Amino acid sequence: MDQKYYEKWLNYTLYLLSLKMRSRAEIIKKLGEKQVDENTQRLVLNFLTENRFLDDVQFALTYIEAKQKSYGPYRLKAYLKQKGVSPEDIEGAFDRLEDGPSSYEVAKVVLDKKMATTTIDWDRIKTDYAYKNKMYQKFSMFLAGRGFSGDVIKKVVRERLTDEFIDEF
Repeated sequence: MDQKYYEKWLNYTLYLLSLKMRSRAEIIKKLGEKQVDENTQRLVLNFLTENRFLDDVQFALTYIEAKQKSYGPYRLKAYLKQKGVSPEDIEGAFDRLEDGPSSYEVAKVVLDKKMATTTIDWDRIKTDYAYKNKMYQKFSMFLAGRGFSGDVIKKVVRERLTDEFIDEF
């Protein structure tokens, strides 16, 4: 193998990593798109891993820390899986995570922001079951899209709308 060829692709991957953190799978995909031979890919990836430029657990941990105030654990895990991070590395990142806000607390904050920008007729909520149900579904779907569990969604939405219709859902 030519040393210049190896250095070219090593410099390319270092350039990619200088732009933003990437997972191992993303680097493999980029090198594959450039039709780099497998031996060179292996050598470049070994260098990056040995010198700690490429670490999927650290990538996952950084992403989770940055986004945990806006998204639930299911959405965070789905994104990391989409980026090619292994389930073991994802769980490792969640295990290493410092004690942050609970999923329940995050969902409350996210829902409060959403409710602040939504027009809600509070008088109608108290009297119109169909309207209550519509608002409940709207906010539940919003939180589900943000990656929160069903139990957390149910608890937060019920609490935020009113205590009067808890048994109705």
